[in-house]
Amino acid sequence: MSIEALRDLVAQLSASATALAVLGAELQARAAGKTLHPTLRPHIDDLLREAGAQGALEGTSPAELAPLISEIRHFWQLDSDFLEGPERAPGWTYTDAAVLEGGGQATEGFVHALGRIAPGLDGLAASLEAPDARFLDVGTGVARLSIAMARKWPSLRVVGVDTWAPSLAVAHKNVADAGLGERIQLREQAGEALDDENAFDLAWIPAPFVPPHALGRLVERVHRSLKPGGWLLLASAKSGDDLRGAALRFRVALFGGRPTTQEEVERLLADKGFAQVKTLPSPPRDFKMVVAARRA
Repeated sequence: MSIEALRDLVAQLSASATALAVLGAELQARAAGKTLHPTLRPHIDDLLREAGAQGALEGTSPAELAPLISEIRHFWQLDSDFLEGPERAPGWTYTDAAVLEGGGQATEGFVHALGRIAPGLDGLAASLEAPDARFLDVGTGVARLSIAMARKWPSLRVVGVDTWAPSLAVAHKNVADAGLGERIQLREQAGEALDDENAFDLAWIPAPFVPPHALGRLVERVHRSLKPGGWLLLASAKSGDDLRGAALRFRVALFGGRPTTQEEVERLLADKGFAQVKTLPSPPRDFKMVVAARRA
């Protein structure tokens, strides 16, 4: 490739990066009820139209936009970090508080999705409303998902496990600041070392952050930790043969996981004793995939 061709490629990708930044700013302005500068407004509209974003912006609420804004900002931080240190090894070894918090905030939106998902999973909605309801948050990070779950279901008790001490230090502060210390227990513990039995109504596993050698053992332990009839939701990543798919495989590898297909995930859960294994519907262009499975 000549330097001219390389410059052209950089220009194309730079335009996409600018469009993402402008879209993030538009989302942030809408969520905060602010107005972008009138001199820039026509150029922003033109850019969003060329990116195909204008129609997608309609009918969204500030509560739905907030996690998406956090996701854009978080991935921007991770990409910048890799640009500055391309020699870094795979794995979640970040210590910057902004990066840790960004990852946590990006998970909060799942609570809104779960409110729609739960009625379609036998018994889950009723279980989450029960006085003895319990949720297992594997890879809790800074505990933003745990906090959001506890706020959504007022009687729910949560156990969050993680092995990364810098994240847990932030998590303890976040839980205390939220006034949820009596309902959220944080453990510095690997998920594959869980010894709980028949304890939880719902468990969450973010597979892209789990080392490949540990995933099978983790699923076994989570299966044992669920109450009979309890549900596991395992988040994985869709893949594809385009630029989006290549970027996704890179991110999963950077986090320390291994890219997997829908068939591989469903087979793993079935092999570990789960029933009613099914991949939940998601928008065709969404990069996330959530597979649900029930302990019989």
